[in-house]
Amino acid sequence: MLIKLLIIIVFASASLGFPNPNNDNNPFGCSTEDLQLTSTCRPKLTKLTDEMKKFPAGKGLPDSASLKVMLNHCEDAMKCIDKAQCSAIRDRTKNFKTMCETIKFLGESYGQCSKTLKESTSKSECSTWFYSDKSHMSNKENCDGFKQRKDCIQKDVRKTCGAEVEQNFNQNLGFIMKQVGCV
Repeated sequence: MLIKLLIIIVFASASLGFPNPNNDNNPFGCSTEDLQLTSTCRPKLTKLTDEMKKFPAGKGLPDSASLKVMLNHCEDAMKCIDKAQCSAIRDRTKNFKTMCETIKFLGESYGQCSKTLKESTSKSECSTWFYSDKSHMSNKENCDGFKQRKDCIQKDVRKTCGAEVEQNFNQNLGFIMKQVGCV
């Protein structure tokens, strides 16, 4: 569900939320250069959206390689969007920036931790469950299972990866919960 929400946010920012650069009656007060950025940046946002569509909500987190691809698309889009001076454009990209920060967390610190935990032979039952294929489960079953094991998973994250990664895990818990089917 969250990936769908994030896709909607990105798509809306890319196609509906930005001021139209071809509109001579610009009610947003944006410069011509800023309006042209909306056309320039749109394909970069679309690449990210297309990558995210490969991972439907409720089916777990994307793998680290896919997160790196998403992060590269985020960085490309942010470099493009950050050039905008117009507040209307900058306001419409706040959610996009937050999403990219979450992808960065998942692709970097948590991504490395996740890989280590997934490959560990001494992980707990709860982490074994967390990294197993749950495609046969309903979103409710997956969500309930995560809620039952959340504290144990957090302990494994802290033990394996340290307090900083655990803190980042907690800060991004809303995203993680939506990815495991909790709406």
